[in-house]
Amino acid sequence: TSSGTNTGFSPIGSVATNFTGNFNGQSYTISGLKMVRLTTDYQGLFGVTSGAIIKNVVMTSVNISGDDQTGGLIGLAINSTVVNCSIAGVVYGDDDEIGGLIGETRDTDVDGCSYAGSVTGNSNTGGLIGLSEFVSLANKAIKNSYTSGTVTSDGNDVGGLIGESNYLVDSCYSSATTTSTDLIGDSQYGGLIGFTKADVL
Repeated sequence: TSSGTNTGFSPIGSVATNFTGNFNGQSYTISGLKMVRLTTDYQGLFGVTSGAIIKNVVMTSVNISGDDQTGGLIGLAINSTVVNCSIAGVVYGDDDEIGGLIGETRDTDVDGCSYAGSVTGNSNTGGLIGLSEFVSLANKAIKNSYTSGTVTSDGNDVGGLIGESNYLVDSCYSSATTTSTDLIGDSQYGGLIGFTKADVL
């Protein structure tokens, strides 16, 4: 799980070349994935996905650091499907859209996923997903997923599960502790979701 440099593993898929395929981890364990790129966006096992299907991925003892759009599994997921994935470890983002599983989702379904560990970021930081964004496709949802551990942020819109949610959250829960280091004190923090414009069932 290393590229041979001190920055660690290089993400699969980028802004220039999105990952667009199907990946079935078959529930084998990926252990000790490391990335240290505090000035680089789109960090995760997958950097940017588009129209992809990611399922049955198990990752333990991850140690991932990036800038914006950083997650344990995916930095930015666009119109993708993520099913039955479990991540545990440490995810740190130096800026916004930071999540234990996915930094930011756009029109992406997430079902049966979990994160256990610590997540640290600025605005839009969540234990599972930093920002879930509705762009153009209806009927997308975050379902049957949960988190545990800690979520720490000095920005706005921070949640144990999702920092900011703009589409349906269904049958999810979080036991994660959310902590603010914002000295201004005007942030929106929640045990489940920091800020939402959509239904929570």
